[in-house]
Amino acid sequence: MYLYKKVYIGLEYDHNIQKDKKTEIIINDKKYEHTNLTSLTYSIGYWRKANAIHKWFVDNIQNGEDDCKEYYVNKEKLRELYKICVEISLLYENNKASIFKDRLTELLPTQTGFFYGNTSYNESYFQDIQDTINILLPILEDNEYGEYYYRSSW
Repeated sequence: MYLYKKVYIGLEYDHNIQKDKKTEIIINDKKYEHTNLTSLTYSIGYWRKANAIHKWFVDNIQNGEDDCKEYYVNKEKLRELYKICVEISLLYENNKASIFKDRLTELLPTQTGFFYGNTSYNESYFQDIQDTINILLPILEDNEYGEYYYRSSW
């Protein structure tokens, strides 16, 4: 499961521009030239068998369609997922056992399925939560323009 950021670099279409005009980009001190380059795509996050996170994206972004297609995700939705993960992390840290499992199934339930990994609320689940917090926090602090996309591959 992948989260990407696309940044459009703003080449306006102009009938007067030659078709072979090259755009030069320098990445890590290496020059790249490309004809008609319009955007850059960055890999922002990766999850492996994080079925609860995937379920959240399917339910909240993909209208229930689990089809491995790319979907636009606005920052507000990413903020919602971040807040859920922070709440779960705090529950875990404070070990509120009396409400713990019921609250987890309410906030971010696991999902069964082929290639979906373990469905227990165990260390792996909580590692997925922490990984998600670590992926989303820099995005929410980023004030630069860009669009975010989620895509799964089972």
